[in-house]
Amino acid sequence: MRETPVRFRYSDGTGAWHDIVTLEESQYPQLYRRDGDATPERGSGSLERAGVLPPEALASTSDSVAAAPDERAEPTQAVEVEGHQDFVAGQRGVSYETLLLPYLRGASKITITDPYIRMPHPGRNLTDLLSLLAAAKDEADEIDVMLVTTEESRAETNHGWRLDLGKGLDIWQEPSDNPFDFGRNRQEFRLIGSAFTVHYVKIPVVDVEQDEGL
Repeated sequence: MRETPVRFRYSDGTGAWHDIVTLEESQYPQLYRRDGDATPERGSGSLERAGVLPPEALASTSDSVAAAPDERAEPTQAVEVEGHQDFVAGQRGVSYETLLLPYLRGASKITITDPYIRMPHPGRNLTDLLSLLAAAKDEADEIDVMLVTTEESRAETNHGWRLDLGKGLDIWQEPSDNPFDFGRNRQEFRLIGSAFTVHYVKIPVVDVEQDEGL
């Protein structure tokens, strides 16, 4: 092992140095180390990948499972916080389940604005999102989803969240015709088409009865 670790970074016009985040670091943040055993710092205003636990949390989870092998561990759910997530071209491991669902779950009205939804494969992406919402909700609940095809790309809920989607729902490369391609049925195996950012913004909660004019 090198005594002096190699660091990839650049300096801006003011002389400040910035670390370069590699594709591997973005895709596998729970496995990546910058300096030996040091845990990489989170960027200002950024979010950890939803559903990914830091190493210390993974260790504590392993200890609890070893201590009580007959108890089933509860799945860890992402915490909804304001911020943003950046993604790069060629990245894998991204799905609506981790990117969007934690912020859409629990809403009774969702407005999706996407100008590219008229194309066939973005339409399939919308179907994937709707089926995910249907599977995550209580059977007795109903969700009113409105689709708007204007220039902005965002998803807005009546329970207090706006997701600025950047590229809309069409974030992956065009699907392969290969019937054996895992990405046809599992989004996390698809490749990101080009770099984009998703912003998570808190907005006022809309009263359902007032919104319906009751």
